[in-house]
Amino acid sequence: MSQPMISSELVDENDRLFKEFMKSEQQQLEKQHNKKTYECSICYDELTIKDFYIMDECNHKFCIDCLHGHYRSQVRSRFPDIKCPQNLCKYKVSYQEVKHILKGEDFELYDKILFENTMAKNKNVRYCPSCGTMAIANEDNCYCPDPNCGYEYCFQCRNAQHHGLTCQENDELERELANELEDIEPTIIPQNPRVATLAMFRPIFKNRRWKKNAEISPKTRDWILANTTECPYCFSVIEKSMGCNRMVCHCAWDIVGVF
Repeated sequence: MSQPMISSELVDENDRLFKEFMKSEQQQLEKQHNKKTYECSICYDELTIKDFYIMDECNHKFCIDCLHGHYRSQVRSRFPDIKCPQNLCKYKVSYQEVKHILKGEDFELYDKILFENTMAKNKNVRYCPSCGTMAIANEDNCYCPDPNCGYEYCFQCRNAQHHGLTCQENDELERELANELEDIEPTIIPQNPRVATLAMFRPIFKNRRWKKNAEISPKTRDWILANTTECPYCFSVIEKSMGCNRMVCHCAWDIVGVF
């Protein structure tokens, strides 16, 4: 006995009805999903999914407002690596994720911080001791590119350029001059040009005495050089152990840069 023939029109109609049914089911599920609320683990507000952003790798989700505040706070503290705000999560947020959340000046600042952080890893990058301007320099040419500054300094020790002298020889000379200044009354500047020059540079020499003090051990000196920086204005030694890369020296000079 032969099987009844099923027309192609009937098959097409069944396919159409099935697709419409699946589409309707999907729409219903989406409506239910969109109406469902979730708790933000930062602000604890109950919000719908459209108000959340889901992290790319770790899949933690936070409301967009809280995530924007977290990113903005990290950027304003000059942290180049923004992490997921979930407790104990070590995921570093991607550049595209930050770009999706931050806009305008906040994202421009983030871009600038990334650039500065990258440049800080370049062994040829130096910051002018006078004004703090960043420059790509080499051992033969270390000039501040700022036309309002133009300070010339040593590539190695970042003191004023000392042509014809090694850094050690220059250190010894400055120590000798500093010792000589101890006998000069600071309120009296004699007419002798050499003494007048020494008196003028006395604050600089005295603020750099930590480098020349013979009682400082090599290990201590190495630690100071590795873990501190000098104020570009008064050359006081500053140690930054935590927080952002913005410091205010006791001389009121605002230091912003990579420590």
